[in-house]
Amino acid sequence: MVRISKYKGMVLLVLNVFMIAGCANVSNINAQFSLKNTSITEQANETSEQSKEEYDFLGVWRIDEVVLTSEMYTGTTKDGDLEENLYNPEDYIGMEVEYSSNSFRLEGQLYDDPEYTVKYVSVEDFQNGGDFRLPDLYSLIEEKQIKVDNCDEYDSLSETLLLLFDITFADDVQYDTYSFIPVGTQCVLLNNDTMLIGVWGKILLAHKV
Repeated sequence: MVRISKYKGMVLLVLNVFMIAGCANVSNINAQFSLKNTSITEQANETSEQSKEEYDFLGVWRIDEVVLTSEMYTGTTKDGDLEENLYNPEDYIGMEVEYSSNSFRLEGQLYDDPEYTVKYVSVEDFQNGGDFRLPDLYSLIEEKQIKVDNCDEYDSLSETLLLLFDITFADDVQYDTYSFIPVGTQCVLLNNDTMLIGVWGKILLAHKV
């Protein structure tokens, strides 16, 4: 797991082994990350071919539609029941999310000092971990003819590694009286222009503005 946080203008880098809830650890990847104004850049370790790949998820994205629904999605409620969701992701269609080193913005709501955690998950493990109903992740990629980054480097689409990032904040985030995870803080990058927002429940498709 690579944790990226801002501290007195410097970037703190910590490398650990990661596990994603419901998904197996798919690869041991040694990488060095640096947080720039417009991108997070991966520099391969010395044993590789010194190739560099840019993951440009910083910037503004627009939420387009709901594209996946997990079997774990049980509806919405505001009564504090932990088995339910506090909001309906469909309410956020058409809104913008913006990522920067200093803040995270969901439409008109601004959250300061985000900490980015970058992980990797295969297409197969993301599908299985999300337990998505039909049409599933494979159907989505085929029907929308999405070019998944680095897919040609693997034997199959299912083995292709996707970049997954989480955002946490120093202060507790509230929805009414409840702590919650804002829409846009758990995302999977399919390519530099196409992103899935959410890792279970109703999954939203977003495109770079």
